[in-house]
Amino acid sequence: MPKDETRPVDGWPWVADNLDSPSERLQTLYRNAGLSLHHAPSTAFHESCHAACHVIVESELRCVNIEPKELTERGYILGSTVADLETITDRQGLVTSLAGVFASILTEPDANLVDGMQNDIRHAVFYAVHGWGKPDGIMGGALGLELQQGQIWNLLEDHWNEACDLLGESANFQKVCVVANALLKHDRLNGQEVRNLMGAAPALPASIELSLQATLPVVRATGAALLGAKQFEDNHRELLKSNWTRLSPSSFPSGRL
Repeated sequence: MPKDETRPVDGWPWVADNLDSPSERLQTLYRNAGLSLHHAPSTAFHESCHAACHVIVESELRCVNIEPKELTERGYILGSTVADLETITDRQGLVTSLAGVFASILTEPDANLVDGMQNDIRHAVFYAVHGWGKPDGIMGGALGLELQQGQIWNLLEDHWNEACDLLGESANFQKVCVVANALLKHDRLNGQEVRNLMGAAPALPASIELSLQATLPVVRATGAALLGAKQFEDNHRELLKSNWTRLSPSSFPSGRL
């Protein structure tokens, strides 16, 4: 992706600079795993975007955690957000998956941007291909509708814009930050704890809101460009020809690598 001088090299500095420090327990877990602690605030923010979005669109959030877990031959997964896949609708699945793209653009350096969001885009494409039009949610049937490539892009674009609208709203953004700080303190939250935290979140300070609103157009444009980028075409084609038994949301790691 061409360098965009309007987007800071390391994402939006406020995210890392203004979230709380990780708990001593989380610092120990990172040290024991040989991981850099600078990943902790961005992971907390990333997973909180997923979790808060689940609450906002009223899907059934079960839990969110940022405790690093080792994956066989794949390093560590730094966090995960778990929702009820049997009841989630296609719209909810698309928007909550694309919430991770929103988080990645705000927190990842350019060199890591595609890797940081690739898993979330694969989830979103899966919902678009296999789940769209299922009245009973993503688990309602083995195969989705036969969608052509252009239709997938339209679905991704529409729901990307919705994710930006929801998470870029100042009250919702502050709720994301409150959840992120709670994760940095406790590592793991259940769905009710996330809902309680969001319900008690204070207003976003005016100075941060001004910075956020100035940053959002860049986030929106960057995400739209990446969702249609060539590096994701193979993912789209693979998902189009896949069936339920070969590929499902559970076949992707649910968290951030």
